[in-house]
Amino acid sequence: MFTELLKNVTQNITRLKMSKQNLKILIIIFILPHTLYAQEISIKELKQKFKNVNKIHKLKNGYEILTNTEAFYTFTNGNKVSKLPAFEPDAYPCGEVYREDYKIKKSNKKLFKYKIDHKESFGYSADSFLKVYYLKGIPKNIDSISFLDGEKRYSWSENSIFFGKKKGYPNKIIVYNNNKIGLYSYDINKKQKLPEKKYRKGDLIPMLEEKFHIKLVEELPLSDIQIKYDDQEGVIKVVNKNSIQFLFDNKPRLYEKSEKITHSFYKVYKDDKVGFIDISENKEYGL
Repeated sequence: MFTELLKNVTQNITRLKMSKQNLKILIIIFILPHTLYAQEISIKELKQKFKNVNKIHKLKNGYEILTNTEAFYTFTNGNKVSKLPAFEPDAYPCGEVYREDYKIKKSNKKLFKYKIDHKESFGYSADSFLKVYYLKGIPKNIDSISFLDGEKRYSWSENSIFFGKKKGYPNKIIVYNNNKIGLYSYDINKKQKLPEKKYRKGDLIPMLEEKFHIKLVEELPLSDIQIKYDDQEGVIKVVNKNSIQFLFDNKPRLYEKSEKITHSFYKVYKDDKVGFIDISENKEYGL
């Protein structure tokens, strides 16, 4: 089929005496996609084509492959490529979806320096339900706090998955003191409801709102570190001068250094050994 297409294109180019500029456009629109994605190869065939394959992840527009010695992408036809082109999502965002918004704010209560407003809604026109978490256990004399990306707002909706965004960690809080930072977290299941305010006749009563206090627990003490988070990966990384730590929920991983090769595969160095980690599965290879 592709041979016939190429033959027809060649005949039309000759007949129309196409300019070089138009020829380039024709190649990009009609020919290039067929050369990249024609004859999709199976995972079984990939394992036969490349030696010592440890893991293959099928992507929308290709594969990422890990062998004993390297990690790389291929097109769906099995040809290696340094980076896969962007692809269109299978579906497109919709307004009528579940959405969560978290905002860090300073509290007006003496016992709590900060609070988090947590708003849940369905669709743009739907009523929102607000939960307010007053934070306990924040260290004294800190400059500020934030979510993992350094911002004071975190949002996620069912539309986020269309852009490859993974649901993050709004329960993880970074605290700042001068040039040092630390990491704290809270367990939403351990929140305690605050007594409800008594209103007098004629008062404006807020609707759909609950207030709680919740305790922060120290995960990493204040120190000279960097905390990095990529919502496309969904993994927290803690970096200092001599090491990098991947904070997976089930088992943290500590290395001397790391190098990102593909979306899922990092080359890692530990105890004079070089190996790989698959961050999508928290699995090491070669160490």
